[in-house]
Amino acid sequence: MKKLNKNLNERHKKILAGVVKEHVKNAQPVSSECLLDHYNLDVSPATIRNDMMFLEEEGFLEQPHMSAGRIPTDFGYRFYIDELMGEPPINKSLDKIFSDMKSHIEMVEKDFSDLKNVADYLARVSGNMGVVSLANKDFIYQNGLCNLLDQPEFENVESMKKFAKILDNMENSMSDFFENDKDIKICIGKENEITFPDFGFICTNINRKNGIKFFAGIIGPKRMNYQRNIALINQLKELLS
Repeated sequence: MKKLNKNLNERHKKILAGVVKEHVKNAQPVSSECLLDHYNLDVSPATIRNDMMFLEEEGFLEQPHMSAGRIPTDFGYRFYIDELMGEPPINKSLDKIFSDMKSHIEMVEKDFSDLKNVADYLARVSGNMGVVSLANKDFIYQNGLCNLLDQPEFENVESMKKFAKILDNMENSMSDFFENDKDIKICIGKENEITFPDFGFICTNINRKNGIKFFAGIIGPKRMNYQRNIALINQLKELLS
């Protein structure tokens, strides 16, 4: 297997980041013309096309079907998240979500046994699926299936069947995520082929001061807004730990 090259120049990084951002927004392959129109690359369209071809050859991008555009691979998303993404800008919208989350959590504290409230809230603010479960329990609270079915990725029956199979086996597969480490985990596509192939998954274990330990996460299309959803999980963990 070819070793993936992580030594990209600044223009390659900017193009990769642009492809990720545009694909997250539009769920469509990204063309060189789109990058030229929306990003300050200061080079010719031919140069951008050559750079996109290089990124494809190196495993960061792929060309779906016969489209002229490119989309990120699993590795392209991973490199973007680990090396390029950074913290989300705290704008008024995100600041309001954090404020609302704090109020919501304070309300849930009155009856914390109802973890379904947490899953419902994660689904609502992320626009994806929220999942929550107590450690060592078989039952998982989940909400947001309608959010996922509204995404372009679920326009074909095969994708819906694939995700339905994941839901049927969720209780068994989630046990893999109850580990001792406290970091947020991000699984992209086939990085976790058994559990969530072709999807993105952000999750964390939360240890309460009263000894209760539970798991919370967001499941979405592989092109989900990782920057925003990681911020949501981080905020949830901070409020509940």
